[in-house]
Amino acid sequence: MINNFIEHNMQPVCLVAHNGNNFDFPILRKEINNTNKPLVEDVYCIDTLTMLRDISKAGSETLKSEANSSNTTNGIPFDLTDSLLISITEEMEKTIPPKVAKAQRTNETTPQKQIIRDAPPLKKLKVLSSRKQLNFGESFKLNDVYKSLTNKVPENHHHAEADVQMLIECAAVLGDVFVDWANRNARKFLDIPPMAIGKKIGR
Repeated sequence: MINNFIEHNMQPVCLVAHNGNNFDFPILRKEINNTNKPLVEDVYCIDTLTMLRDISKAGSETLKSEANSSNTTNGIPFDLTDSLLISITEEMEKTIPPKVAKAQRTNETTPQKQIIRDAPPLKKLKVLSSRKQLNFGESFKLNDVYKSLTNKVPENHHHAEADVQMLIECAAVLGDVFVDWANRNARKFLDIPPMAIGKKIGR
């Protein structure tokens, strides 16, 4: 049944989970192994917790470099995530879904494509201001990331369906930043070690 579902979707299939490397993926590997039926090989996976940490770090390093080389700052402090948000906003303005674009006509942009295909419509999705900060702080919890990216309060969080919807909206806001990272860092699901008794998952 799992293989039939995977093969029914556009290939290649990539599983997405927040903290998936340390939790969801090892558990799923173990459960699939218990069925004694092999999973199709060309299934990939990404961990959005790792992704967001990488994106945040990359944005910080880029702006630190710019701050060190610029002679025009005049002591104005830099927000180390500002450059990243500008690029995210520019990409998002090019790729926001048609329904969202109608509410964003003042941006004077025309949507070119949807990042996520066949996904449920995103309700009240707001395009980020180019000056908005990624206020993750020390927390990369899905709820905190979702609030920072969408300006919305999570509903029914810690429910599987709600978590999936939050991830979809976060991916839509990040746009090509999300897609590019996934293309570079996706790993085969079968390379994830299954959960084992006495062994810390994710190792």
